[in-house]
Amino acid sequence: GRSSEREELLSRRSNINWQGQAEDDARVRSSVATSRRVLDEALDTGTAILDSLSGQRDRLKAAQRKAFDVMNSVGISASLLRVIDRRHRGDRWITYGGMAVITIVLVITWWLLRRK
Repeated sequence: GRSSEREELLSRRSNINWQGQAEDDARVRSSVATSRRVLDEALDTGTAILDSLSGQRDRLKAAQRKAFDVMNSVGISASLLRVIDRRHRGDRWITYGGMAVITIVLVITWWLLRRK
């Protein structure tokens, strides 16, 4: 019973192929080294991607600032154009009104001088 199981287990242990075990260990070490290399490459790739994204973020922020500056200057330009247009309309009324007043004064002066 038990003693035969024990003898069988001990005989198996003594029959282990030590050379096969060394080959298995070498394969495991090679696999670990390959895994480590792949992980290092993945880490390097991830770092490069993050650096690239950081640079893109900086460029986008600069572009956004420029866009805001343009929008602000366009907004100022639009309001300035409205002010200029109002002023131009006012100047036009003053010009035409002045021309009408001068014409009326000249006609009245001509009429009075002609009457005498």
